[in-house]
Amino acid sequence: LAAGRDFILTASARGTFYRLECGQHTWKKIERQGVDTGDWFGKMMPGEFQHFGAEVGSIVVDPNDDDHWFFTDWYAMFQTFDSGKNWRLTVDGIEGTVVHQLLQDPSDPAVVHMSMADNAYFKSTDGGRTFRQIKFPGVCANVKDLALSPKLPA
Repeated sequence: LAAGRDFILTASARGTFYRLECGQHTWKKIERQGVDTGDWFGKMMPGEFQHFGAEVGSIVVDPNDDDHWFFTDWYAMFQTFDSGKNWRLTVDGIEGTVVHQLLQDPSDPAVVHMSMADNAYFKSTDGGRTFRQIKFPGVCANVKDLALSPKLPA
């Protein structure tokens, strides 16, 4: 939920926003006219998985402009300047993902292991300055936990 000066907003899956005017009892659906995702990998693709609005995390109304709203979604942020009619992706270099765990090799501090959501497993051999993704056949894209044997850390 988010509040403007005289209204409340909420959203459902797939980026459908609803507005409740002050003193009213019925939520009204906001008809979306467009979404600009640029060349972002999560852009809307008809018939395929649509990232826009599938995981609304928070909604914010600009306290100085009731037509300017933000919402967080998965690992992105969108903005509208016309009360939800048109949305624009605005990650501008702040896109993030979930790092589940970092684990340094006790026998070789230059080796650092990292597990992630969506991207699986990465390994650094330079103390964490750079990482290289390593793919294993049959391993899903989400690696939640890592473990090293103290006797055989490699």
